[in-house]
Amino acid sequence: MLRKYVENIVRFRIAVIILIAVVTILIGSRIKELKVEVDPDKNLPQSHPYVVAQNQIDKVFGGRNIVVIGVIPKEGDIFQPKILEKIMRITQKINEIPGVIKTNIFSIAARKAKDIKGTEEGMIVRRLMESVPQTKEGLDELRNKIYRNPLFINSIISKDGRAAQVIADFRFNKELKGYPDIEKRIKEIVSNEEDLSVSIHLNGPSIALSWLAAYSQKMGKLFLLAMIVIGIVLYLVFGTFQGMFLPLLTAIISVVWGLGIMGLMHVPMDPFNASTPILILAIAAGHSIQILKRYYEEYAIIGDNRLAVIESTSRIGIVMITAGLIAAASFLSLLTFDTMSIRNFGIFTALGILSALIIEMTFIPALRAILRPPKNKEIKEGLIIAPLNMTLDKLSHLITNGRAKAVISVICIIAIAVAGGGYLLNVDNSLKSNFKKSTLLIKDDNIMNSHFGGTNSLNLFVEGGKSDDMKRPDVLKAIEGLQSFLENKFSDVGKTISFVDFIKKMNQAMH
Repeated sequence: MLRKYVENIVRFRIAVIILIAVVTILIGSRIKELKVEVDPDKNLPQSHPYVVAQNQIDKVFGGRNIVVIGVIPKEGDIFQPKILEKIMRITQKINEIPGVIKTNIFSIAARKAKDIKGTEEGMIVRRLMESVPQTKEGLDELRNKIYRNPLFINSIISKDGRAAQVIADFRFNKELKGYPDIEKRIKEIVSNEEDLSVSIHLNGPSIALSWLAAYSQKMGKLFLLAMIVIGIVLYLVFGTFQGMFLPLLTAIISVVWGLGIMGLMHVPMDPFNASTPILILAIAAGHSIQILKRYYEEYAIIGDNRLAVIESTSRIGIVMITAGLIAAASFLSLLTFDTMSIRNFGIFTALGILSALIIEMTFIPALRAILRPPKNKEIKEGLIIAPLNMTLDKLSHLITNGRAKAVISVICIIAIAVAGGGYLLNVDNSLKSNFKKSTLLIKDDNIMNSHFGGTNSLNLFVEGGKSDDMKRPDVLKAIEGLQSFLENKFSDVGKTISFVDFIKKMNQAMH
């Protein structure tokens, strides 16, 4: 059956080539609809208790798309009019960005930053900095306001007063469609404030995710690099242009089909499936090499181009079909995961492999039947002399000349030694571990981490069973106890904040 099928492919080779070309153009036209999207929700199992809690926090309070802006004077502390004016302008301009959650903007210039002060009548609650003080007395008064409210220390101002933070939170909309849009708007604001007197640093989950999106967009360059590397290896193996061209062509068409289907189904590129094109390229090229090598062997025996195509494809076809189906099924097993990103990665890698299988069993035999047969005498005789093959030939002689046991022993020793490294593996989903320490993102993170309570936040959601449970004294004491436990038990915890801190401050002011 397979032989008869291949004979028909060779007989109607022109029609097959035209059909595959048309399909490739139609599917490839949908690649333009692809977009890069970084959505943490798709990387996490939505049924997990931690994720359910975070979604509830975001629904009630926000806090998912946070940006932190560090303002650090190059000389002195922040209590300088020109530095305070920068903090004020940054705060005001962020407040004008569509999609910002205005109640979640926090800085010494924000409306929600209040000075709580006790008086004979009770207490006065006023905005911390309604305008920038220009005199020494005004600056000293602002300093006193901040430091008598410990809530602000190590959160929006460093303990030594040499750095300040502006914290903002956003929801996506028509203008803010993703994290790169958030970073772009923030950079437009802070770029106008950077000068020789101050250094400004960006941090927070939104900035890190924007960097991750930018890295995902670089996959196009890596794909071209992978093509060049594979092309070089193919030429070293086969020593001919056709030997390099045909496997690469198979791989490229397979990638076009895979990406086109993603665009057709409106599935975005993300950090997981951004590697899919390179993976498909490698697998498709590897499978195609096997068919091409078998063709050369058959041609060396038969000496007829079309018969060699029929013979090689019909003989190795069942192997290629089996290998392709196994590989596709392996990636489709990722559908069992709870995370959308991994499921998409599995689906479209499998589709790319199946695309390669279809092309290998249709387009490539048809094209091979049209192309001129190889002229190289060494290829006709099945003796392909290329640097890589010569190395493998020497290795095969080493193994077959009584050294097989020694080779196996060495491999086993290496395997056992390397297997021990499995105990050193660490499973971690740290977002910042995706970046080199030399990147600006990590450098900014280290600077801000050294000035404030910490750049990694953990949200704890406390929910009562009925209305006003959060006002109960025992609940308030329990939350206070939790904060005290975290601060005293874990040295890495630099700051804890809850609404209980505000109630305590108001109570102290009143009494």
